[in-house]
Amino acid sequence: MTCGEGRGRAMATTSGAGDGEDDVGTGRAVRRGRWGGARGVGRAAWAFAWAVAFARAAREANAGVDRLDPEDWGVWPSSQLNQNNLTVNVYGDAFFATNISSCRVGDYTTPLTYVSASEVRCTISPSLRLSRGFSYIEVSMNGFDFTSDRVTFALHDPVKLAHVFPYGFDIGGGGVLRLVGSNFAHDSSKCTFGAGGTGNVAAVSALAPSIVYSSAYMKCETPTFATVGMTDVSTRTWGTSGSLSGSRALEVWKEPCELEVMQSWNTSVSYYGGTSVVLRSASANEELVEPNNLFGYSCHFGTITVRAVLDALRTNSTVTCVSPAAQYPGSSVELWAGPSVDSFQPCTTMPTFTYGAAPSDESAEIVGEETLITYTGSTIAVVPVYVLAAGGSVVTVTGSSLSISSVCRVDGDATAPVRFVSSALIQCELLPHTEGEELLYALASGSTVESASIVFTALPTITSLSVYTGLVQGGTAVEVTGTNFKDTTDISCRFGTIGPVAASYLSTRKVSCVSPAHIDAISEVRVGRVNQESFSDSLNYSYVHADVLDAVLP
Repeated sequence: MTCGEGRGRAMATTSGAGDGEDDVGTGRAVRRGRWGGARGVGRAAWAFAWAVAFARAAREANAGVDRLDPEDWGVWPSSQLNQNNLTVNVYGDAFFATNISSCRVGDYTTPLTYVSASEVRCTISPSLRLSRGFSYIEVSMNGFDFTSDRVTFALHDPVKLAHVFPYGFDIGGGGVLRLVGSNFAHDSSKCTFGAGGTGNVAAVSALAPSIVYSSAYMKCETPTFATVGMTDVSTRTWGTSGSLSGSRALEVWKEPCELEVMQSWNTSVSYYGGTSVVLRSASANEELVEPNNLFGYSCHFGTITVRAVLDALRTNSTVTCVSPAAQYPGSSVELWAGPSVDSFQPCTTMPTFTYGAAPSDESAEIVGEETLITYTGSTIAVVPVYVLAAGGSVVTVTGSSLSISSVCRVDGDATAPVRFVSSALIQCELLPHTEGEELLYALASGSTVESASIVFTALPTITSLSVYTGLVQGGTAVEVTGTNFKDTTDISCRFGTIGPVAASYLSTRKVSCVSPAHIDAISEVRVGRVNQESFSDSLNYSYVHADVLDAVLP
């Protein structure tokens, strides 16, 4: 039986099994001539052995295929670089070690590596130029007879990486990179660092945590790197050995973990901002930032970020920044510096910057509905000018030396609480007021500063339109009926989101305007002043295409 099996397996690994059977048959015929019918049993035994060996060899040559890992992958266009061979794990049964086995992917035969009786590996080369779509993979233990139970898989468009920002980060990792490209795959595309083989920083074997937002945009987190220097970032899709995109350069630098305030000036007036602060690393001769990062540098006073200047004459060991105005008198905030990258955070305890108290000689007690402390501001400007008599309008006041204690008053009445934005800008929400023109005041030390006039006006209402349909080309005259229309130079109509168009005042209950061009859609018509806040409620107006006569027959 052993001899018979060996001959049968050899027969299965060649293309001429029929000739072997004829040779054996001829030999058996000769032996039967010499020893006669007494050897008929031997002939039957030989035939049985050949049948068993042939069946076994056929079974071994056609091993079963169950599944693949990865189950699908990308194709490789000739324009992409840094592509490696793709290794596909094939799982099934009846695999065995032989030096003539192979895989077949579509119409291409590829190398096979034996792993175990239930697993082999197929190596797919980028040079095959497989096309997008569905294909299949088969295996053969003898290089000729491939399995009939082949597995189908998908070939996808290649992932292409176009841009990466920021193009560098701290050695400690934790940065968020934004990647722009094409054909990113949800739950599959991951960032990998150093796979392109460029730079002097050792590659990171693990795939980075990544989120794919669309086929053209994804984010990933930088890992911890071994050294500073240059590396590359690329994306890998369809498994840990899947399709690799082209790579982009990435710089790795090391930020100092401890900072200290080296020197500061003008601290006595820090409440107003403008205090110069010099920061340096707490470790001697340690640079604040890798000079080649090209992002610029920022100082962070609590939640406020300001531009910083790196001192090249000190070999980048110090950075200078100017403090913003205080949000609260006498408050203390954490102060730290770093590259102008929004995802960068320091890895250390930070020095504290303390704002001075508000100067007492520049404040005054203003007696009104409540006791308020306010600070001097120059002549102010207010927008919008037209506000709603019903209240709720928010006006923006610009000036200088404004503070969290600033207050707006109209006709002696304080407004709702002020929203402090900066020392040059505050916002005030106005209370209900009778219609008419009033003056807005900003209270200051011992005096008031008069603003431009503001006008309280009732919100117009609309009850009907003379026409509710017009052409997309525009040009339709529309009379609007309602209430509270004002005869002003800026009375306007608004059609949907298109900018206001001038209206003709007819009476307090009627205005006329001409529709602008618009797409074929239903838009809302409003009447009011150019200031958008004062626009009224709306009625629907439909834009339609004109009927066009193409031909007359006969």
